[in-house]
Amino acid sequence: MSPQEFVDAIKIVVSNDRGKKIAETFENPPGRKGAELYKRLSPWFKSLPQEDKELVIEAMQIAAEHATFRLLTVLDGAAAIEPRGPKGDLELYFVKDGSRVHLNALPLHELY
Repeated sequence: MSPQEFVDAIKIVVSNDRGKKIAETFENPPGRKGAELYKRLSPWFKSLPQEDKELVIEAMQIAAEHATFRLLTVLDGAAAIEPRGPKGDLELYFVKDGSRVHLNALPLHELY
């Protein structure tokens, strides 16, 4: 897996259509434990006019994309997660069938 393939996979799994997927969960909250927030927001979301629902979906999509981008900046070392002083490096590798690829040798957030 190349750095670009990794970023493309992250887009598919983490950020693509996330706003719509969350909205679907608001429309039909899961019955599992831990779904209280969805159940609490569901009546509010369902009561919105369609135009407002679309704006909420767009805002959630922007938030998902921003969070994904920000995480990639952390993996790249472009955003610090340590307090002041000397910083360590994060190294992300994809290992498969004896192959080892250093994914964040390139700036992943720029590939995003």
